[in-house]
Amino acid sequence: MLHHNPPPAPAPASAPAHTPPPTPCLPAASASPTATHAPPPKPSVASITAHILRTEGPRGLYRGLGVTLLTHSPSSALLWSSYDLAKSRLAANSLLPSPTDSPKAHVAACFAAAAAAGAATA
Repeated sequence: MLHHNPPPAPAPASAPAHTPPPTPCLPAASASPTATHAPPPKPSVASITAHILRTEGPRGLYRGLGVTLLTHSPSSALLWSSYDLAKSRLAANSLLPSPTDSPKAHVAACFAAAAAAGAATA
């Protein structure tokens, strides 16, 4: 005995009565090597600078500088003010080489001051 599937149920009344037409297909890409399109070249620093000078003048080169200075000022102030303090503390604890004006002393004090400034402003 054969069993037949029941016919499909009719579409609900809220469903659209028609289906949208298919979107058109794009033409197939050519396989020839001359059909490849290279992206446009990236602008150089000189061309961007020339564009800014043409459109905004010399003042345009400094746009955003005020915010940058305000952002970095606290960290820079702490770095420079804590450099001498770090150098004297490291020398007092005999953690620096004998002459405190040696390159090693400057590097060690700079690292300590930068760590302190970074921790204070992070």
